[in-house]
Amino acid sequence: MNEYLQANLQLWNAWAALHAGMKSEKYSYNIDAFKAGRSTLYQLDIDEVGDVAGKSLLHLQCRIGLDTLSWARRAGGRRGLLRHGHRRRATAQ
Repeated sequence: MNEYLQANLQLWNAWAALHAGMKSEKYSYNIDAFKAGRSTLYQLDIDEVGDVAGKSLLHLQCRIGLDTLSWARRAGGRRGLLRHGHRRRATAQ
């Protein structure tokens, strides 16, 4: 991996860890609420995209993956691909 790609990857990994650890009311990802079924999607995005049930989706620039997984839930268990560090993992709800 070239040095620029490596530096970019390290920066995104640091940002993901920072985002996951935020605990303020305004900026918290509230991962426990997400695990309990809360969606992280904005109503505007849902309205713009429309019904995704049964469709395959590719969602990019999701930071820590909760938006991708929220779309996967709406699509009826389709998969999202999360790339973090050198690990890749397909996830399904």
